[in-house]
Amino acid sequence: MTKPDLNREVRIGTSGYSYPGPPPKGWSGVFYPATKGRKFDQLEFYSSLFNTVEVNTTFYRPPALSMADLWARKTPPDFEFAIKAWQKFTHPLRLGQEAGQREQKWDKPTQADVDLFKRSIGALADSSKLGILLFQYPASFHCTKENVERLHWTLSAFEGYAKAVELRHWSWSEKSTEIKTLVDSLGATWAVIDEPKFASSVRQEFEPVGKIFYLRLHGRNNESGGGTARPGKDTIIFTDLTRSGSSVIRFSDSCKHRRRRRLTSFSITMLEDKLWRTL
Repeated sequence: MTKPDLNREVRIGTSGYSYPGPPPKGWSGVFYPATKGRKFDQLEFYSSLFNTVEVNTTFYRPPALSMADLWARKTPPDFEFAIKAWQKFTHPLRLGQEAGQREQKWDKPTQADVDLFKRSIGALADSSKLGILLFQYPASFHCTKENVERLHWTLSAFEGYAKAVELRHWSWSEKSTEIKTLVDSLGATWAVIDEPKFASSVRQEFEPVGKIFYLRLHGRNNESGGGTARPGKDTIIFTDLTRSGSSVIRFSDSCKHRRRRRLTSFSITMLEDKLWRTL
């Protein structure tokens, strides 16, 4: 397997790197060696081939200080992490709680929560390996006055950090001009989602917002390219990444005059030589 020749300003990686076991759910034998020595380390192997990774575990809880330090020490000097923000900043209810009522009560984050999360990823920032923070909001997060205020508070709380925000509900499309202006003014970019579209899905132009273009490939897994996923289902299998070829080309064209570009393929669970041909 040969490492793609990547321009340093274009970062390509996957959402997560630890998928134990054989395919279709695991990466053993299709990306990681089927037989591994005692000293084999997934992150060290992964970072020898990609130059970024989107970390999902930070969504569930702030990482231990030692964990962030370990990530920094295991990866090459030019490697960067895209850190998914703690769910307390993006979700009304913590995962695992019941959300029976239509109007969900928002567990408002505090400055203490912000400080805790910043400390937890401090080792990445100190080593210049913190590439960007991803604030991924649920499809139930609609464009309302209250939610725009919440978005403003959260992005402001992380002033000075590179940030991407993923807004999934179609209501954000209706006020896209105002939202783009807001997001850009707060030093963030609006992540572009390449995915099968549903009635409730956000509609976006394939263009950057601000100085960073953050593209997430959620997947298209049938012959028509439309995919068979359901709204809210997070894992979509790529069986042939050449289906994203048109997106990669448009991505390249739209970013000619942008300082930084980032392409993140979402939850790839089948990795073959087709990936390298696509890149």
